[in-house]
Amino acid sequence: MDSDQLAELEAVIVKFYSPHDEQCFFDWLGRMECVRRFYGCGDTLYIVIDRALLSRREMHDLLGFFYRYNISMTQLRVLETPEFSRFLRDRDAY
Repeated sequence: MDSDQLAELEAVIVKFYSPHDEQCFFDWLGRMECVRRFYGCGDTLYIVIDRALLSRREMHDLLGFFYRYNISMTQLRVLETPEFSRFLRDRDAY
């Protein structure tokens, strides 16, 4: 695994509405193939993405995940490639 292929994203102070919601958050995060690992420090959860495993489906999942849990979506720009550029820049897409 090439470290240039990895991107570290941050989820700061994620709000959960119930214990089940928190479980769903981590279950969803754990099912995304592009998520290499995640770990917390203080009020921040770091999510390490493997760009080599990032498919269109995975990008849709990341967008939905970040939107659902109110995680800053601007940081997804680090994942922009020609394949995803048009999609990421379309505000009507998400």
